[in-house]
Amino acid sequence: MSAYRYRPSGLPACGRCGVMGILNVTPDSFSDGGLWLDAWERLARPVLVAASRKRFLGALPAGPVTGEPRPARARDAATGAVSALAAAQGAWAVRVHEVGATADAVRVEAALREARNARTEHGRK
Repeated sequence: MSAYRYRPSGLPACGRCGVMGILNVTPDSFSDGGLWLDAWERLARPVLVAASRKRFLGALPAGPVTGEPRPARARDAATGAVSALAAAQGAWAVRVHEVGATADAVRVEAALREARNARTEHGRK
């Protein structure tokens, strides 16, 4: 621990973390059409996405009968979707509760993206 110098914030000043914070996590987080996703690239730092089972994921696919947000344990499919999208945008890591299902979602998205890119390279859309 002596290798680290601590800032008043309590975070180590080791040069690894340039920006920390929460960006755009409201019930309509995706209504901006991904306007801020390229901000990750401009950060030029590893980005950790920790959206697992968060409240906004329960509000987006609200229950079809009551319109109530889904409970935390019923948000894993939405977590997988967000994690796959985050990985596609270059996230360094995702923090999740259900690792297997999320890994499957990330692999499926990557395979679909690779297939789409291969078709584009061969002149098909």
